[in-house]
Amino acid sequence: MKTKSKRQVFNQIKKKICNLDSYTDGEEILIVKEVLNLSNIDLLKKEVYTDKELRKINRVVTRRLKDMPLNKILKKQNFYGYDFFINSRVLAPRKETELLVEMALKDCKKNCSILDLCCGSGCIGLSIAKNLKEYKKIVLSDISFRALSVARRNKRKLNINGFVYLKRSDLFQGLKKFGKFDIIVCNPPYISSSDCENLSKSVKNYDPIISLDGGKQGLDFYEKIATNLDEYLQINGRLFLEIGYNQKQSVQKIFEEKGYKTKCFKDYSNCDRIVIVERG
Repeated sequence: MKTKSKRQVFNQIKKKICNLDSYTDGEEILIVKEVLNLSNIDLLKKEVYTDKELRKINRVVTRRLKDMPLNKILKKQNFYGYDFFINSRVLAPRKETELLVEMALKDCKKNCSILDLCCGSGCIGLSIAKNLKEYKKIVLSDISFRALSVARRNKRKLNINGFVYLKRSDLFQGLKKFGKFDIIVCNPPYISSSDCENLSKSVKNYDPIISLDGGKQGLDFYEKIATNLDEYLQINGRLFLEIGYNQKQSVQKIFEEKGYKTKCFKDYSNCDRIVIVERG
C-alpha cells in the first residue's frame, strides 16, 4: 500500500487550491481534518496517509477546484458554537451574523416571543432557542420551502423541542395567527442586483440568489419590513437587522421616517453591521 507523508499531502493540496479566489490560509489542513474526521490531537499525531484516505481527500479537492466552498462540500457550517447542516438551498451562515444572535439574546426577557424572519438554515432563531431557558414562542419563517426543510433538519439536529415553529411566509404574510412579537431578528437579502452579478463564483454559484438579491439598491426588504412592522412588533419591541457595510444611513432613514427609533452597531471588523429598530 502506497502512503504519503503529512507534509506531502498538505503541500499537494495547497498547491492545487491556493490560487482560488476563495482560498483561505491553512485550508488544506482543515480539509484533511474534516474529510477524515480527525480531532486536533489525531491530526498532529498522524504522519502518513493511505491511498484510501487520499482518494477521499482528492474527491473534496476536485470539487473545491470548481470554487465550491468547503462548507457547501461538507454540508456543514459552525455558527455560534453549533454545527449546522447547510446545502445549496440556503445561504451559508457568516461569522459576522453571530453578532445578531448575541445582541438579540441580551434583549430577550422571560417568556418573550421571537420571530426569525427570512430564517434560511435557521441558524439565527435556533441559536437563540438553544441559549434561552424560557420563552413564549419562537417562529422561524421563510418564503422558500427548501430553506425551511433545511431549518427543520437543523431543529432536529440540535434537539430543539418546545414552542419553536417553522412557517412558510413571504416576509410577514401568513404570520398573523402568531400574534405580535417582542423581538424580531432578520438577516434579509441586502446586496444590490448589480452587485450580485459581480459576486465571486464561490458565492454566486453555490448560495441561492433569493438569499442575496435585495433589489436595485439592496434596500427592498428593509422597505417592505418597515411598511408592515407595526402589525407584528409589540409596543416597546425591537427589530434586529443585519445590514451591508455601506447601508447604515439608508436603512436608519427608512425606519426613522416611519417614526421608529434606531441605533447602529459595528461588527468585530469595525464595519456597520446591526441596526436595532425600536417601536415606542
